[in-house]
Amino acid sequence: MKTATILTVDDDRGFRDVLRDLLNQDPDFQLIGEAENGEQAVRSARELHPDLVLIDVTMPQVNGFEATRRIKSYMPATKVIVLTVHSEVNYERAALENGADAFIAKKRLGSELLPTIHHLLAEPAGDAEENQQDPVSVFLVDDDANFLSFAADYLSAQTAIVVTGCAHGGREGIAKTCSLKPDVVLVDLDMPDLPGLEVISALRRNRPQLGIIAFTFLDLTRYRKWALAAGADTCVPKSGLMTDLVPTILALARSRSTTDKAPRN
Repeated sequence: MKTATILTVDDDRGFRDVLRDLLNQDPDFQLIGEAENGEQAVRSARELHPDLVLIDVTMPQVNGFEATRRIKSYMPATKVIVLTVHSEVNYERAALENGADAFIAKKRLGSELLPTIHHLLAEPAGDAEENQQDPVSVFLVDDDANFLSFAADYLSAQTAIVVTGCAHGGREGIAKTCSLKPDVVLVDLDMPDLPGLEVISALRRNRPQLGIIAFTFLDLTRYRKWALAAGADTCVPKSGLMTDLVPTILALARSRSTTDKAPRN
């Protein structure tokens, strides 16, 4: 990986100092500029042409979402990571809708920032071989219609993934997953009609080779062992949707047998 140039944007000088210290820990990253509001961010990005922009949401003059939209319209290849103290899913959705490549809650900055930058800027290995492979088919099961729509839109924008459908409850999810035979199914753990753990257990019995990912807003330190015991391959927190989900899906699809996939037309 060549040295990546990075622009940081935050109206809090102290937080920009924190970002500088984190970036200085990695010799692959070079901080080439700082901005304290969205207007400066757009201007600096056009002048400096960074590989990646780290941008806060709540700033004077122009907020981070609008600045992200402008930066991506001028320089589509520049990666943008939105950073904020807000971890609610509507903030992730707004970041996605305005063109962000990733979203990180500031409370998770220390553990997620450097790996996320590496993931976004990594040079694809074996592109020709990867592009010849069929996309991974994914089915989603969640009773939260808003989150379901958000997740489906986000995954549908990924070239390596095709969303084959969604279910708004556990029983519907079992029936449709068995019918559509996706490569990977995402199952919410907290659903009223049938608990996610029961859904996972039923899917594992019916489709032993199916890739199953449990995802939830619940505390995974408590629920992870139960989800794995029920038959899930792994777990992803909903708060980490834009940083964790796609790599997890692709890695799981590569590791699972695909002998019982439905034929592709």
